[in-house]
Amino acid sequence: MSSITNLPSSLTVKIEPSIFEKFPNAKISFLLLSVPVLLKKSQSNAEQKFLSNLKQASVQQLVDVEVTPDNYQALRVCQSWKEVFGTFQAEGKASTIENLLRRAATEGDKIRKGQKADVGSISNFVDLYNSVSRSTLTPMGATDVAKIAQDEQGQAEISLRFAKEGEGFVPLGRDAVRVDLTPTSVVYADQKAILTGFWNWRDSEHCCVPPESQKNADGSFAPEYILLVADQAEQDGGALEKPIHERPGDAEEAILRSKDLLHNIGGTWYTMDVLSASRPEVTLDLSKIKENEVTVTPMVESHS
Repeated sequence: MSSITNLPSSLTVKIEPSIFEKFPNAKISFLLLSVPVLLKKSQSNAEQKFLSNLKQASVQQLVDVEVTPDNYQALRVCQSWKEVFGTFQAEGKASTIENLLRRAATEGDKIRKGQKADVGSISNFVDLYNSVSRSTLTPMGATDVAKIAQDEQGQAEISLRFAKEGEGFVPLGRDAVRVDLTPTSVVYADQKAILTGFWNWRDSEHCCVPPESQKNADGSFAPEYILLVADQAEQDGGALEKPIHERPGDAEEAILRSKDLLHNIGGTWYTMDVLSASRPEVTLDLSKIKENEVTVTPMVESHS
């Protein structure tokens, strides 16, 4: 549980210069938010219906442009991230967007038969951002902000960087065994440990968003404080105007959509931003969140 008292006082998010040497058009967008994370059994009927419709729409979009299990890998976004993962020495691993699109393309066959697609359910929050990920063709990931390492002054930092020799992490999941990294691996890391491996391939077990929030004394669910991140390895202005087959993903649009949809699952967003070679670092003041004196102050107000 990411208690408000455990939050850092400030959080710096940055992309290290070495990333741009290898991936000059790398771009990340992020949203700082809070939301009660709920399993399906704890969700209201209205919330379940909203999420069901959102998931169906994200699969229907692929059906409409004839993306199938036989051709989804030809999508530009899959090709783009396949090239990136080819630089990682990460045999057998693929971007989260490729995995999401594989299942969605398979479930699309059910829609063609007049049935309902089933892309599964994890939690209200994960289901929401996975649906946005599919609809914008953009890989996304999330970190529990209270679990990010802090110094004595309560300052925390997340960097997108290359792994160091000997680093590794234990990913979230049933196959929770250490994954060794090499200096070719792009990771998100705080000042002490790896947060995600191979860009946003898998979250580290120690910093992941919990499957469900804990309950307060009154029976309500306590909110989690989360940093939601969307990734782009190559930029392409006007991506949304292009046919789906030609889009490389759109990190900023993915975050904007997540922000606009968050209220449907009882969430609140605090701030958002976009990092690229022209603006590789930003520091967020979280002290007002800790004092419960937050106003919604967007850093980015519209898609550019």
